Parts: sequence; structure tokens; C-alpha cells
Amino acid sequence: MIAPTRARMAACALALLTLPSASASAEMPADFDCYLVPGEPTCQDVRRAFGGSVPGLALDADAPELTIVLRDSEVALGRRYLARFAGRPRGSDEDAQFELTAFVPESSGHDRAIALVVALLQRGAVPFLEVRAPGTAEDGALRLEATASDAEASSADDDPSPWYLRPRVSGGYVNAGLEVVNVGAGLEVNYSDPQWRWRVDGDATYRYLDVSLGDSDLVGEFFAWGGRSVFARSLGGGFSFALFGGVRSQPNNNLALRGDAGIGAEWVLSPFLAANETNVGARVTVAGYADRYVTPNQEARDSRVFAEPAATVFGRMHTRPFDLEISATAGLLLDRPEIWHVGGELSATLRIADGLQLSVSGELLYRGGAIHMPADPSQIDPIATTAAGSDFGEVTVETQVALTWAIGNSLLPSQDQRWR
Repeated sequence: MIAPTRARMAACALALLTLPSASASAEMPADFDCYLVPGEPTCQDVRRAFGGSVPGLALDADAPELTIVLRDSEVALGRRYLARFAGRPRGSDEDAQFELTAFVPESSGHDRAIALVVALLQRGAVPFLEVRAPGTAEDGALRLEATASDAEASSADDDPSPWYLRPRVSGGYVNAGLEVVNVGAGLEVNYSDPQWRWRVDGDATYRYLDVSLGDSDLVGEFFAWGGRSVFARSLGGGFSFALFGGVRSQPNNNLALRGDAGIGAEWVLSPFLAANETNVGARVTVAGYADRYVTPNQEARDSRVFAEPAATVFGRMHTRPFDLEISATAGLLLDRPEIWHVGGELSATLRIADGLQLSVSGELLYRGGAIHMPADPSQIDPIATTAAGSDFGEVTVETQVALTWAIGNSLLPSQDQRWR
């Protein structure tokens, strides 16, 4: 933490460097919501420097007209700061909300880090301030040289992208009395803003197996694929609704093809997590399914159409180096309520570098029957069930390790908590 004299000097130097010969005045009550991970600079450092650099901006006011939220997250070789601004710009009849980000290298040092963060906050605050003509300092106060339109254009240029692409890969090879080749790949495309979210996610898996069983050899290959999409609209207060659908082929699970479509509602305590925070939420969905089976199911059908309502609750913890998530879910078939399932999932995501993440997850599912269970399990390709297993049993346990890379706004996968 810096001494008051040092803070004032840093604030004045920052103002002189970033806003030369400026002239603007503003009397704006603001709420400054700051949460930064332990380290330097602290929220108190930033609050002192920022408040001193913008004359007339009253932080922590009782009746704020401007809300400023500042969060940070650790990225490769530094920290990324995200500032969210909400209020009514001067001269406008409508409220506005936008976000700006700034990267601060680890090598910046205390004073330069404060200067970069305060400059970020100044850029976002300008559209909400009362702007006057350029002139000299008045009553010892430095005034801002800017117009609302110029500031808004500059802010728009610095807005973080609402898009990201996130490819992921996995693979493995075993040769120890048996030979197994396992290759998987997937791609997630995402668009996010405070009102909308659209996600498309696809994946494919290939496995080759060569196993000696007594006097016989089991040799073959297995391929599965699938994709899902969700289109969500936020309603405010953490509530949102969504349309979703998907298609999947899993011969090992007797699914030559499964398609589904449905609607759902969700509540999330914090729709966007900008930094180190925890979160809770709940979701209810109703989906219709259309199955085509590899071999007739236990009802002696080659295909089946059914509806399934489900409910999920979850909790998440987001920190600088990693994320933790735990969830529980339950569902049943409407026309055969004796076929139901309950389960839970635990996952951890480690941020290796900016955009690069390693995820480990485990899922436990307990069920009262499976609609896709074959009448004669021996009719399923033994390669498929040996290489990938099947989920017809009463209890299923699955684990997964995935390496993902976010191209675009690498903060969004952690920030946007809606319909994950």
C-alpha cells in the first residue's frame, strides 16, 4: 500500500500524462464495487488514485447514478482487469452498460500498475461525466479534455469481444498386452453479451482396439460424434430462459442416432463472474427425444420418442489459477416414470496460460432403468462396448481430462455463467 503523498503524486502524474491540457467538470455520484485478489495494487490503492484523478466524481455515494465494477483475473505473464460501467451517459435519455479490459504485465511494478488500471477506469467514466469546453485548470482542479462521442468511440474500440472459439483435444495410446488408440476432438463456439448467449459445441471420438482374449483376438474400431446448441435470453435478476437441442451417435450405448430439443429456465446468482467469486444456481428443463437404436431396445422397438423433465442445482468457485464446480441433477421419463436418473458431477479447471486450460471432471449417475437398453446386449458391437463402455447399468462412473484453448475473448469461458 502506498502512502497518501505518494498516491496523490501518482494520481496527479497519471492525470497529466493521460489527459493533457484537459477541461471538463462532473458532479457524478458513483458506486465503486472493487474486488481484487490479494496482492498489489489493492482496491484501496486504486480507489484513492482513481477518485483523486477525476474531479467531481464522488465514489461510494448513497444514491449513485453510475456503477463501476472492477475485477481481475490471472493470465499469462500478468493480470487482466475488467471494468464494467452502468449508468446514464450525459446527454442521453437511456441507460447504458459496457465493459473495458486492460492487461497489466507482471513486470509493471506498483505505480505503473495503478496508472494502467486508473486509465482504464477513466476511459469508461468519461461518457457519464459533464463535459465542458477545453480550458485551463480552475481552482487547482485538472479538467478532462474529451467529448462524450469521442469517449464512446474510444470505449467501443476497447470493448472485449463477445465471441470465443474453444477447440479441445485428447488422446492416448497403450501397448501392453493389448493395443488401444484413443483420439478425441471438439470445438465450442460462443457469443455472449448481458442479454444473449449462444453456444454451439461439437465433438468426435475415435478408438482402435486390439485385445487378445484367450485364443481369440478382438480387433476393431469405434467412432462416436455429437453436437449441441443453446440459445439463451437473460431476463434480469439472474433469470434467463433458453431453447436448446442436439444430436448424437453412440453405438456403444445402442444409439445409432439420438436427437433432442427443449426449453428451460435458469437462475444464476451472478450471471457474469469477472474475478474471484463464488456462484450458485438452478435450472429446470423439459426436452423431447427421438431415438433410433442399433438393435431393438428392451421394449422391442427400433426407435422411440419420449419427453423428459429434469432439474439441476450447481455451485461454482472461480479463483485466479483454477475453477471448481459441483452439480447435482435428476430427471425421469414422462410416460415411464419408473425410468429415472439422479447424479452429480465434480470438475476442476486449471488455467495454464491466457486462454489455455486443463480440465478434469468426474460424473456419477444412478438410474432406475435406461430406455435405450437393448433387449439383447450381445447384439451390440463388442468393440464399441469394450472401447467405450455402455451406460445401461444401475451405476455409471465417468472421468475425463481435456485440454482447451480459447481463441477470442479468453475471459468469457469463466465469466459467463449462464447455461454452461
